[in-house]
Amino acid sequence: MAAIDAKARDVLKRLADATDQLPTDVPGIVHIGFEAVDGDDVERIRYGKILAGTGKFDPEGKPLEDVYCHYLVPGSPPMEAWAFDETVQWQCISGSSPRPLLPGFLVLPHEAGSRWGTHWEP
Repeated sequence: MAAIDAKARDVLKRLADATDQLPTDVPGIVHIGFEAVDGDDVERIRYGKILAGTGKFDPEGKPLEDVYCHYLVPGSPPMEAWAFDETVQWQCISGSSPRPLLPGFLVLPHEAGSRWGTHWEP
């Protein structure tokens, strides 16, 4: 279990770095994308860590409104040249609900038939 927990890194360092780049006078949204290739058990733990960490994140005076985390899962199924799955985790920091960007995908266009939820759910 310790190995799974160690692989399930949160995104707070990346979030802090991105927030530092935001202007102080314009509301902002941060997108963080990463490959989710360590397996479903790791990603379930990571998902919880991201929710907990971003929920307590202090943007230190920057007008950060929302954070989108993009789980990018590449694949190579036998009947296709390649496949790609993207799921999105959203956290409101100081903005308003519902989330401002729908569907909020970073890589896949809305027309690609993407789905809501986590990639490990059927």
